[in-house]
Amino acid sequence: APLMTGSEIGSAYGIVGKETDMERAQQMLDELSYANGAPSLLLLKDFDDISDNRDFSILPSNSISFVPREQIIDETKRRIFFHGLLVRLATIVAIAKGPKKGKVVKLFEPLESRCKNVLSFLSSQPISSDSWINVAKLLAEAIIVINSGFPKTEEADSLKMREARVIILVGKARDCVKDLLSTEWEPDVVGKVIPDSLISIFAIFRMTASIFALFGWGKRKRREIVGALADFALTLRSLLDSMLSSFDRIVNVSDEFPEHNDVLDSNEWSNVCRTIEQSRGTMKTRIGNILAAISEELASFKYDR
Repeated sequence: APLMTGSEIGSAYGIVGKETDMERAQQMLDELSYANGAPSLLLLKDFDDISDNRDFSILPSNSISFVPREQIIDETKRRIFFHGLLVRLATIVAIAKGPKKGKVVKLFEPLESRCKNVLSFLSSQPISSDSWINVAKLLAEAIIVINSGFPKTEEADSLKMREARVIILVGKARDCVKDLLSTEWEPDVVGKVIPDSLISIFAIFRMTASIFALFGWGKRKRREIVGALADFALTLRSLLDSMLSSFDRIVNVSDEFPEHNDVLDSNEWSNVCRTIEQSRGTMKTRIGNILAAISEELASFKYDR
């Protein structure tokens, strides 16, 4: 499915932190029981018996570098994590209730069980050094704390206590994004990170912002917790600027490969160079549109202290 339709991210498919998330999440959950449907990542847990059915004899081993089986499994586990977390969070945001007269509402079913399910899901994940995954975990935990006060602490649960805990979590998430600012981004890496991590993080950020608004912490309010989310948004926006600037370092194909080889004549080589240039230009435009759409929304969270 396309990441963008027009100027809207995820307008056709996917969970992207919008009102349509619950409908899409419910459809995904319903499809788990379809006997004739394709296997769902949400049900995949054991990788030991998964076979590698690629035919390595098609090409000589020295002509292509095949992706190792372990890398494919690691990338699949990553998708399972984000996919499972987004579906679970969407079911929480859909039924969340804000405070009444400055006090949190009594926890109710199915909100309680759904919050516990997310905590169980997060606790089952291995410790990761991946900043993207850690950002997702921290923002997800913030959503759980706001809605339920879970995990319980020794101090009495209150809206003020939840707010203080969430400020810390969002701050840690911002620090994880800061760690990514030192990355030397390359265009091919940016193109992979957008669907693998960025869109999911942006969706969870939107969910967090909607819960903040539900609890009276909208982005126009002047509160410390609102400033914490604004700091996260603007730090993520700086990261997007860094990603986009990677395309400015792309050199012309003719400069990168100034001499054509013996296989192609000068006209054929010119056509090859022109095709590659057009492809790179199209890639920059498409990625630029996605980053610009996210950046514009993040900029709306600017907080004047």
